[in-house]
Amino acid sequence: MHPPLPALGLVLLVVCTSKFSVEAKANCNSDAPDDSDTARLRRRLLCNYDKTVRPTDNHTSTTSVLVTLFPQSIDFYDRGNILKLHAWMSLEWYDDYLSWKRADFGDLKFMPVRSDEIWMPPLSIYNSVEMGNDGIHTTNCLVHFMGAVVCVPMVQYSVSCVSNYQDWPFDRHNCTILLGSWTHKKEEINYHTMEKEIYMHPAKILFDFVPSSEWRLLSLTTDTRIDGLTESNYTFPTIMYNVIIERHSNLMQVTIIAPAVLLIIVTLTVLWLNPNYPERLIVAVLNLICHLICISDVIWQVPFNGSSTPSILFFHQSSMIAATFALLLTVVLRQLGEISASTPVWLETTTSTILESRAGQLILLTILRPKASRSLGAEEANAGSADAKVFSDNVYSEKSNVWQNLATILDRLSFIIVLFTYLIMICVLAPRNDILSVPEMTPS
Repeated sequence: MHPPLPALGLVLLVVCTSKFSVEAKANCNSDAPDDSDTARLRRRLLCNYDKTVRPTDNHTSTTSVLVTLFPQSIDFYDRGNILKLHAWMSLEWYDDYLSWKRADFGDLKFMPVRSDEIWMPPLSIYNSVEMGNDGIHTTNCLVHFMGAVVCVPMVQYSVSCVSNYQDWPFDRHNCTILLGSWTHKKEEINYHTMEKEIYMHPAKILFDFVPSSEWRLLSLTTDTRIDGLTESNYTFPTIMYNVIIERHSNLMQVTIIAPAVLLIIVTLTVLWLNPNYPERLIVAVLNLICHLICISDVIWQVPFNGSSTPSILFFHQSSMIAATFALLLTVVLRQLGEISASTPVWLETTTSTILESRAGQLILLTILRPKASRSLGAEEANAGSADAKVFSDNVYSEKSNVWQNLATILDRLSFIIVLFTYLIMICVLAPRNDILSVPEMTPS
């Protein structure tokens, strides 16, 4: 009885596979006369090397992997709150299957290999916002004769940050990069980083860093944590990199801060001019139009996806209210100065009291006619020998219209109130990054 053909083909396949396996093992241990020491070493170490097996003879021991990040460039996309970090990542560990005796291979101390030829730590990013960018790309590695392996691949990480634009355009962002592996427990692979002191010396990690034209790196700190079920002894090590960046674009400061300062000056100028001059009304209208243009431009530039409203918007809103007030006040004061009706007694008494006070004299010094100003100057020069009532009579002799005096007083008080309002807004809304300052990481 003849065996079926499928069974016979299966037997032949097994025999051929076994034969080729024996020949392959024989070739791994056989050296050609013209082979170099490096070729013989590579054949001896990598021929039967299984890169899927953790590189240790004792599978109960832990493989320790040292991870160091060397940033090359950073960028932050504020429209999506995404940080992109390009860096060199140094990985160091010991491979028990990649050691040799130097005397057997021409005193070779190092052997270059590719990362896809040996076992690599399965290190991935946990909080990536891009698909297919969570592993380590193929790179060149260096193996020491004692089994130490060093690989420095180029990595690119994109992570999402919880951003705060309150201090925009001087905003800072603290982003976290989480690295680790869910396929190996801490008892199998333990990831750890360099001592924290290395990140306190920027020259050691920023030797090839390319600064950004818009963002600067303030801080890069690292830490490790343990995730998983600690009560069941099933834990995973996680590496955390905290990156603090700050916006420092000069173009942004010129286009946002300079117009805001100019709007303050123009608004105060409107309130300083004589309300009877037509120039004041023209400048007040133009000032309000400029406020509307500036706030529209800021709305288009400011990010809309932060956790808080930027302070610059509150400033422009308050400044636009002040500009509107200055325009309305100009119209009211112009009408008030043209009133010819008799004034109430209480209003005349109040105006007289203000003009007789020293504060009122200082406020109105440059507002009244030159003759009244000279009279006030003479009274100030002879302080202690003159009577305030005499000054009041001189003033009223020059300004018979009490309504005009009232308009002048209201105008000066409005200028002082708006000036102090701007000072308070600057103190309250100004960025406080200098209080909690972080020194910029720049290589020496």
